[in-house]
This record gives sequence, structure tokens and C-alpha cells, in this order.
Amino acid sequence: MINALIQVLIVAIVIGIVVWLAFWLLDMLPMDDRFKQFAKALVILIAVLILLFKLLPLIGVSLGADLSKSLMSQSSTRLMIHE
Repeated sequence: MINALIQVLIVAIVIGIVVWLAFWLLDMLPMDDRFKQFAKALVILIAVLILLFKLLPLIGVSLGADLSKSLMSQSSTRLMIHE
């Protein structure tokens, strides 16, 4: 559990730095203020979604089937069909 919390903390720090750099870059670009506001809102939305996907498994919420397991079962099924 502590390893997962440390991983989430590291991800949060990295996302914070990336968001700060994106805001800085958006402020430096000569764009309309309306577009800057939209772009900043989009950056914040993406950052919040990434953090939520990292935090949900810690509280026991399942995010669906494991993609690697479902891909492996599909490829093995295809092999059995082609043989």
C-alpha cells in the first residue's frame, strides 16, 4: 500500500510539473486569450483524469478488465481458430 502511495505521489509531482510547463508555454505563445483559457482548462482536465485513474485502484474501484489479459485471450483464440 505504501508503494502505491509513493507511486501516486511521484505521478502527482510529475503531472504538476508538466501542467506548470504547459501553462508557461501557453502564456508565452501569442494566442487569443479565449483559446488560452480553453487550452488551460483542457490541460487541467487531462491532469485530473490521469490522477483519478491512478487513485481509483487504491480505494478499490476496478477500472474494468485488464487490457493485457483480454488481448492475450483474443490472440490465443485466434490461434486456435486458424489451426
